[in-house]
Amino acid sequence: MIDDSGDRRDGTATAHVGRQWLGRYGKTDNGIVTVTTVWTDGRVYYPLHSTPYTPAHHFARGRSDPAFRTKPQLAAALAARGKAAGFGCRAVVADCAY
Repeated sequence: MIDDSGDRRDGTATAHVGRQWLGRYGKTDNGIVTVTTVWTDGRVYYPLHSTPYTPAHHFARGRSDPAFRTKPQLAAALAARGKAAGFGCRAVVADCAY
């Protein structure tokens, strides 16, 4: 399972903060979003890996910066990391569409 969850954050002291969609609140606001992979067999849910999403404005060249990664790119990298750790899957489920 792949999930991206956001929380509100004010100010600029916390890394990865920016104006972005926060589904939990149903609006775009200043916050931080984390992309997470979770393994499940339908009965048990086991968190595997997570990484913060960094909005484009944090990079010198924005979305064209080589270090910038979209949420789907982060999710794909996390899924590959889970597979490399021995967690196989027959399907991937995400709660959003980009």
